[in-house]
Amino acid sequence: MGGILVLKAAETLRPTALILVNSVPPKGVEWTPKETPIPDVIPWANGPLQDTREALWDSDEEVILWAHERWRDESGAVVRVLRAGIEVRKPSCPVLVIASDKDTDIPPDVSQRLAAWASADFVEYREMSHVGPLLGRRARQVAQHTLGWLGGLDGNAPASGTPSE
Repeated sequence: MGGILVLKAAETLRPTALILVNSVPPKGVEWTPKETPIPDVIPWANGPLQDTREALWDSDEEVILWAHERWRDESGAVVRVLRAGIEVRKPSCPVLVIASDKDTDIPPDVSQRLAAWASADFVEYREMSHVGPLLGRRARQVAQHTLGWLGGLDGNAPASGTPSE
């Protein structure tokens, strides 16, 4: 959900760069979301710990327990709007789109189309879940790569492609 919020905010805030991680694409970027019915409230809070383990399969136990305590329910109405698509303007700043190859919410081909739409750099991480780039065992690698990309905006070293790990 955060990526579409970032894109919408960028319309008025005019950032110098954007980083989108496994982001829901805006209207106009081809995407076929899951067709499962969406309840009014999507329960995450106080759910079974096993659900968190399955969602964060590439995280360590400490992070899984940390996340489990912090889950909040999601609004089904918001998810329905996201699935229908939100119109946003194409960003005018450099954009990095990060994808996880094992993301079952936003498949990497959707992230690739988002990157093409935004004229963005694209990087796909292997063996990562939807939240793996932020909470997985290799989140530090993603952060370091992202910092390298940001540093490359000054003409140093662009970071696009697929990291070796």
